[in-house]
Amino acid sequence: MIKHIVLLEIADHIKTNEIEKMVNKLIELKNTSIPQIKKISYGKSCSIEGLERGFNYAFVMEFESVSERDIYINHAAHKKVSEDYILPLLKNGINSVIVFDF
Repeated sequence: MIKHIVLLEIADHIKTNEIEKMVNKLIELKNTSIPQIKKISYGKSCSIEGLERGFNYAFVMEFESVSERDIYINHAAHKKVSEDYILPLLKNGINSVIVFDF
């Protein structure tokens, strides 16, 4: 099982409904376009440690294999959601994203 972890630094002025729309688009990928996504979870940081360094939201996707993860990464629908629904919400564009897969 491969876990694809994405940390996001959502800009302070972004409204909750815009974040919900982003999350819904990610779930839609799983349910319609990219069946290789086996599971998706997401949420806003609730840590009391204060170590987020500005990264305030995250999502985790699970895939059966690296090759299935790669299908997701290269899929046109993933690229569209990233460009249209994720990047516009970020404080510093692509510099407000951390991705870690294992």
